[in-house]
Amino acid sequence: MDWADRVDDLLEDGESVHERISYGETTVAVTNRRVLAFTPTTQGANYHAIARPNVEGVALDTQGPTANLLRALRVGIAGVIALGSGLLFDFGGMVGGIDQPSLEGTGVGGALAMVDTMLALLDALDDALVIGGALALLLAVGFAGAYWVARERSLTIRVAGDADVRLPVPDDRTRECIERALRGPAAAGDATS
Repeated sequence: MDWADRVDDLLEDGESVHERISYGETTVAVTNRRVLAFTPTTQGANYHAIARPNVEGVALDTQGPTANLLRALRVGIAGVIALGSGLLFDFGGMVGGIDQPSLEGTGVGGALAMVDTMLALLDALDDALVIGGALALLLAVGFAGAYWVARERSLTIRVAGDADVRLPVPDDRTRECIERALRGPAAAGDATS
């Protein structure tokens, strides 16, 4: 059953259809009291009834998965911090001036080997931070790209006090018809009924 073809069955007493606009599988019926939107191809409910006083306007909108955008932001910040730290600080140089006296045969050779390993790791820390920061920035660009690709444009009916209703984007002429119908006087149909 296609309810968009049976709008009259959904009207309340004294309600009349001013304008009915269909494009693709989407239908918007503007009555003297409500806006009835049939959106079988979008996520969520297939039918939306909005009281005309609650319609704040219509706008072209773009929406995407915000999780990817948040990931891009977090990973990007971590990448900038790591890259900046690796470029600004010379961790190996901070401890490079330590001279190790030759203590062969005193039994502390194992401890000196551990100190040498720590100094080598501090020398490598600069490079690791630069490489890790660059890779994190590259990953952040990937997350931002995934957000950009997954975005969807929609014609959004702004609803006061409730969730906005998103419709597939129509051509410019149809969009203008919907905007004009929503701006039209709500009570004009009562006089012609």
